[in-house]
Amino acid sequence: AVNATPTPVVVDTVYGKVSGLPDQGAYAFKGIPFAKPPTGSRRFAPPEEVEPWNGTLNGSTFAPGCMARCSPLAFPRPDIMCTPTTSEDCLFLNIYTPTLNSSANLPVILFMHGGNYIGGSGGTPIYDGGDLAFNQNVVVVTINYRLGMIGALFTGTVRGNFQTMDQRQSMMWVHKAISAFGGNPNLVTITGQSAGAFSVAVHLSSPASWPYFHRGLAMSDPFSLLAADPEMAIKLGEKVLTALGCPSGGEPELECLRAHNASTLQYLSEHIDYTIMPGQLVGMMMQWVPVVDGHELPYQPQQALRQGYINRVPVFFGTVANESVQFIYDISAKPLSELGYDLMLDGVFGLADSRKIKDFYGPVPH
Repeated sequence: AVNATPTPVVVDTVYGKVSGLPDQGAYAFKGIPFAKPPTGSRRFAPPEEVEPWNGTLNGSTFAPGCMARCSPLAFPRPDIMCTPTTSEDCLFLNIYTPTLNSSANLPVILFMHGGNYIGGSGGTPIYDGGDLAFNQNVVVVTINYRLGMIGALFTGTVRGNFQTMDQRQSMMWVHKAISAFGGNPNLVTITGQSAGAFSVAVHLSSPASWPYFHRGLAMSDPFSLLAADPEMAIKLGEKVLTALGCPSGGEPELECLRAHNASTLQYLSEHIDYTIMPGQLVGMMMQWVPVVDGHELPYQPQQALRQGYINRVPVFFGTVANESVQFIYDISAKPLSELGYDLMLDGVFGLADSRKIKDFYGPVPH
């Protein structure tokens, strides 16, 4: 027998109609824009709310991911972990729902992908949420957000944190539109793994995000990571301006940065010289993280947690197996000597904490 072509279904949202397809017992609506394209004059600028569209948006396939390289080390299964196409026009989300009843009022899970803020996409088979939506009776949303330099450049004129603002813009879209897909806009759990988990920590520490989520679930421990210090972020931004031949400051800087093509910026994201934060060797591997700018992110997440400057919502923290293997290989592809291991611990964690770690885990095995 020949399999019948799946029958599309249509949902009418406050932004316009979207068609979707059955998916593992649920329905999938893919490639929905949640912001205007962050291109041209909107490059290196906060996201803007998407305008309503006419007709019915075709939600049968994933939209392009944000500018990124599919690293075989970070993404060992590119067939399911990497989007086949990338574009600077990439602010899309995907919705998986077990119901077409707009009054179902189901819990919503908004997932932010990992990838060290330089790779990944919400629109990949590994993050297909149909099975989760069907079996747990929840609405699942996966999102894209700007990556690398395009998502994080901070120069003083360019204020960075675009990845954080993109994520919040997707939350705002969900707040306005998710009820059409059977979701409860007042019961949204933000979650993610790796950079996505760190993003959960950032939004817990960012009051501008608080109206748009009601629970946090970090799939891997984010609070040991540091957001970028503004001084160090500006030093990295100055290296970018020099490499691109752009002046520093004001409209001439922005015009120059917007004149380069996105592929050039993406390449430079991966090849600019590292800026190491003092006492934070791990910063070598995490250049394009959110910046503690006093506005989007008022405090380091761990400081915000300690002092109570966080969204007072239920939060679950976990970890995942082999979370940091790729970071270890970034530091050294070869086994370290015992002395090298000691020096590495000192460099990453500082002398006081590295001694505690050595005492807890014992000597290096031979």
